[in-house]
Amino acid sequence: MVKRITIDKHIDIVMKGLGDNTLRGHSTYIKTCKEYFRGQYYEDVYVDDLNKLVRDTAKNAIRRQISNSGIGAERSMVFILRRIWASAVTDKLATTNLALGIKYPKKVSAQKRRGLTSDELQLVWTALANHTSDPELAILVFRTALETGARRAELLGLKFKDIKVSGGCIQLHDGAKNRHGGEQPITESLMNSLLAFTSERIGGVVPDDASIFMNKQGVPITRRWFETTAEKVRAFAPELSGDGEVWFTWHLTRHTMATLLERSAGFSIAMRFLRHDKNAGVPITMTYTSVTTAELRNALEKIWDEPMAEMYSETRPKSKKISTSKSKKL
Repeated sequence: MVKRITIDKHIDIVMKGLGDNTLRGHSTYIKTCKEYFRGQYYEDVYVDDLNKLVRDTAKNAIRRQISNSGIGAERSMVFILRRIWASAVTDKLATTNLALGIKYPKKVSAQKRRGLTSDELQLVWTALANHTSDPELAILVFRTALETGARRAELLGLKFKDIKVSGGCIQLHDGAKNRHGGEQPITESLMNSLLAFTSERIGGVVPDDASIFMNKQGVPITRRWFETTAEKVRAFAPELSGDGEVWFTWHLTRHTMATLLERSAGFSIAMRFLRHDKNAGVPITMTYTSVTTAELRNALEKIWDEPMAEMYSETRPKSKKISTSKSKKL
């Protein structure tokens, strides 16, 4: 016998079983589903209703990345609908999973998400330094993203305690995709800048759990901050806004550094830098050629052409900020 509970009420139950990353990345689509089906029962909904919701989602999507007219938003909505209806079947609120009747949009081709060239990196650097309200913050986030290959969620989750001075690394963990965080070696100049920046924004002794990236009011940046700064970069540089070969998003920093490492140090080094799962469709040889942190550190030192943070330091290095002027490497 099918139970009766409205879809929006059941979505509240489904949300309790979703992971933090899923909730964070799909909150907009979950909220849309609740409003769209408010007061309705599963037995009263048809697959055409679901298809209409998916089409409307794609149509109204804000273009935050290369999405081919909302395909990214469309895929996210289909994912959430399938989770909701699967739970409904399991909980005996529905007899069939109607969401399986929705065609899953194909993934967007990654060809326009290649690594940035030196000239394109300089355009990004210039845009952040001259066309944002807080250049010091923007440049520091940009340099950290490049050096560590951190995803947006990982950058948002960085705390002061994650600056591992004695190890010459920064710890990535919060929001890590597939939970594959880890320590990433960074340059001495970046470590000094992170320490100085956090101390300056706090205005005194920094608590271990303080967020690293804060605005001038001492408030941690949000996902919206990344979207806003990316929009400013694209507005400054049309060649990075779809008029050229790429559409700039912060995730391109991962593509950029991975490309540089793969070209200069090999596939294994690039995979270690990205913290990709060895079992995720990579050649079996990779399981025999694990990369050490020291090897990754050496590869990064050659790319940046400057000293890496010391591994044996017992005290925090002397503060020295990264300038917002043009980078000699970028």
